[in-house]
Amino acid sequence: MAVCGLKAIVLAACALAAAGKVQLRHSSHKVSDEALHVGNPLEFKHQIRVCNAFPDMGALDIYLGAKCLTGELPMAYKSCRDFAAPLKSGDTLEFRLGDKSKGTFSVADLPNSDGVLLLVIHRH
Repeated sequence: MAVCGLKAIVLAACALAAAGKVQLRHSSHKVSDEALHVGNPLEFKHQIRVCNAFPDMGALDIYLGAKCLTGELPMAYKSCRDFAAPLKSGDTLEFRLGDKSKGTFSVADLPNSDGVLLLVIHRH
């Protein structure tokens, strides 16, 4: 709705300028051709913050598909870690203690802004 209103204002200003009622001036601010290119989709920075609240002696591994996000250092109980994994809709994170799966999280949708997804893994 706001975009339609903005378009209406711009069209009205152009119509008034054409009728000689308003003078439009160029700004000294230059916009690059790259910034005007509509074909480039906006990319947002989505970060994952995982906290291990699963009371177990073993450490927690996190998998995004076949990739182990925790690498060589599984997450101990009461620890948190940030991951800069590129998420997309439909991705599934799996949480494992040793070779046993303790749960999954499926990404349904992502926000159209930068953000941090906080996941706290706990026993229910």
